[in-house]
Amino acid sequence: MSDSKDDLNKKKSNQDPNSHLDDETKTFNPNSTGGRLEPHHPKKIGQFLIKRVIASGGMGTVFEGVQENPRRSVAIKVIKGSDVSEKAISRLKYEAQMLARLRHPGIAEIYEAGTYEEHGTAVPFFAMEYIPNAKTITECANLRKLSVDERLELFLQVCDAVNFGHQRGIVHRDLKPDNILVDSHKRVRIIDFGLARVTDSDLRQTNVHTEVGQIIGSLQYMSPEQFEADSRDLDIRSDVYSLGVVLYELLSGSLPYDLSTKKVFEIASIIREKEPLPLSKSGTKVTDEIDIILQKCLRKEREMRYQTAYGLKQDISRYLSGDAIVARSPSLAYQMKIFTRKNKLLVSSFATAFVVLIAGVIISTTLLVQVSEERERAVLESEKAKKANVFLANIFETAVPIGYGEPVPIKRLLDKSTEMLEDAFPDDPEIEADIMHSLGLGYFFCEEYNAARDHLNHALSSRKETLGETHPKTKETLEKLSRLNGVTGEFQNDLVICEEICRIDSINYGVKNENTLSSKLDLAFGLESVGRISDALKIVRNTREVYLSEESDNIKLGNQIDRYLSWFLLQSGNFDKAEEIAKENLELASTKIEDSWYTESSKSYLAAALIAQGKLAEATKLYGDFPTYPALDKEFDLQGNLDPDKSDILLIVFWEEWCPFCDKRMRRLDKLYRQYHNYGIDMVGVTRMSKTSNKLDCEEFLRRNDITFPIFKEGGKAFSYFNCGGVPSVRLVYKGKLIWEKRTPSTQLISRHMLEGIVKAQQSL
Repeated sequence: MSDSKDDLNKKKSNQDPNSHLDDETKTFNPNSTGGRLEPHHPKKIGQFLIKRVIASGGMGTVFEGVQENPRRSVAIKVIKGSDVSEKAISRLKYEAQMLARLRHPGIAEIYEAGTYEEHGTAVPFFAMEYIPNAKTITECANLRKLSVDERLELFLQVCDAVNFGHQRGIVHRDLKPDNILVDSHKRVRIIDFGLARVTDSDLRQTNVHTEVGQIIGSLQYMSPEQFEADSRDLDIRSDVYSLGVVLYELLSGSLPYDLSTKKVFEIASIIREKEPLPLSKSGTKVTDEIDIILQKCLRKEREMRYQTAYGLKQDISRYLSGDAIVARSPSLAYQMKIFTRKNKLLVSSFATAFVVLIAGVIISTTLLVQVSEERERAVLESEKAKKANVFLANIFETAVPIGYGEPVPIKRLLDKSTEMLEDAFPDDPEIEADIMHSLGLGYFFCEEYNAARDHLNHALSSRKETLGETHPKTKETLEKLSRLNGVTGEFQNDLVICEEICRIDSINYGVKNENTLSSKLDLAFGLESVGRISDALKIVRNTREVYLSEESDNIKLGNQIDRYLSWFLLQSGNFDKAEEIAKENLELASTKIEDSWYTESSKSYLAAALIAQGKLAEATKLYGDFPTYPALDKEFDLQGNLDPDKSDILLIVFWEEWCPFCDKRMRRLDKLYRQYHNYGIDMVGVTRMSKTSNKLDCEEFLRRNDITFPIFKEGGKAFSYFNCGGVPSVRLVYKGKLIWEKRTPSTQLISRHMLEGIVKAQQSL
């Protein structure tokens, strides 16, 4: 695929992917300020610390920042030069709340919107997801040298995300490659979803009457109706047109029109009147079906396009699977309509009525044939949403008692929903499955695990029957069942589910795809949980071979594979090789990956390999002079007491009574404690009693699970000091210094080989 030579489509190779947040945004040159903030740039906006400028342009400035709580990197878009009224700010916050509900893996998340004061003026800002190491969709496709089919598969993710926004009533209005990013895992992320409406309509133009006449969007990707400049007349089909332009460029590297050196009014005229150059005539080798799909996207009349992004996605999927596509070549009726529009005087002079009559009849028939399937699908989706809303309303009317302020247990709503769901959708099993899936999650969060399993299994069976075994919704339910099995300890059942998810990814993405490789790693831990260590090691070795053969540039995935390989080598007793792999992987993480989490995690795996060999002093060096006992801020004992001087080795267990994983894992740790404490290995449990837990709850938990090692309530510092939560998490201490922290996703909180290595080291002293 050749890169575009169109001046309007040139990009700088060093541009930060998160600078694609506005059409007029220009690349920020870090060399001009040494990467530091200019004096007039804010150091803090709300709860966001500003690190650097990513981009600066017409609408404002984009910063990279850090949110204080929860701590995470963000991209902050500051809207400059706006006449901001209270009504506009109120509208901004309302829209931001709506956009924040667009929870979809293909849409960059909006975290917060508001204003901050600058020189006595309220300046609006958006804080959104920051996507490191991302490329635009066209850059990604060209760098990876993707084939036509691979580009189409990537584009399906775009259609899915856009359709998700459309179903929630939000039109993007500025779809272009710069707003479609691909991360290092080849996952698409659309940015600025819906912000075109918020910023342009509500902040720049506070008077609704001045919205008419304003052109919104990036010219070369705008639909014909966007040049009519009435933002109230735009609908989801305008986004479909823009998707067509993006797809054209993704496949050919050029735009469907030659817009270089053209003025705005000339561009408007070309897009509104001129037919696009067929892709097959642009020098790109594609089949007729692809040309037809693109022509349908780029029709001037909205009713002639795909009526939804879902319709476009379905036709591309049909093409990829070898099925017939729904789109057709331009019909006689369509050509007559174009002729009528372009030759109004001629038509009015020569039998206007006849032409219009015939055209109307033919167009009506053609629309019935060509658009009916998509329209039926759109109507069907709308009807499903209405049915679900009516069902939800009925639940609240019948399950919530009359009277103000009386609390209603969530379980009552779940039970009532289950009761009312029976035979509620006899002709629509897909809606029933969706609701069953949601109810299953509700029961799961209420710790009603049997009910959760029943509902999720019901949803799974229905989705397999109605949508197919490889549909994303089917996989979604399988993933939730896997999570449930992890809580309840149904590891054999979980292994079956891991195998099924791996099979689905292999079919949907291919055996060498990164999604499939990741699911294989999950399968390896499923095998470990039932004691099949050698099979788990075989899976990880195979995954590593595929990863290396593909010469992937996804360093983080490679780091993950080698961490898992080191762990399973350790579990198999091959300590030397485990240490070798882990040491090389730590070097890779610390020098090639900016995210410190990968360095700390890689350090944990190397420490585990060293401890299994009894190299405790070497493990201590990995963590430096990290003191531990002073951080154990004991408030009171729940049982037993901690004596740090009693032994050289102490295993600290951070846990919470409310955590569903603690029941089974704490029991396992107690067995290890009874087995190894006579060898000089002591254990202590630390809890915060967070959420609604109290002392009686914790004591009951300890009795129920027969926990015998010392447990105390901390004073609010230890959890944060050791950077852990109550899953439980474990930390290993040798002579008062940290030598290992839990960073392994294994079902075993600490390997038996590590404990045996400690015993050997103790005995050799």
